[in-house]
Amino acid sequence: MKKTVYEWRRLSYRLLIVSCLLFAAACWLGYQLDSMICLYILAAGGFLFMLASAIVYYEFWRCPKCDAKLPNESAFFGEFNCCPYCGYKLRNDHDQVDPNLL
Repeated sequence: MKKTVYEWRRLSYRLLIVSCLLFAAACWLGYQLDSMICLYILAAGGFLFMLASAIVYYEFWRCPKCDAKLPNESAFFGEFNCCPYCGYKLRNDHDQVDPNLL
């Protein structure tokens, strides 16, 4: 089954959370262990996860019908059910939105 645009966005957010955790771990372990190698490895991992999050978000946050990039402001300030450009229904009326998915 193909993923919806909302599932791709959710994956992007999860990758971003992992990125933030790796950056925090890099700062904390680098300070506690006084090890620059540990800091560099964790920071590089955090950067890679952040890059993967951006790639997933910008590649898949598009309308499946017209392939137009969906507006970014909708990601944080509410959902919309239709593409603002072509009117394609992104979410069906029978789709259940689970608030625990994010």
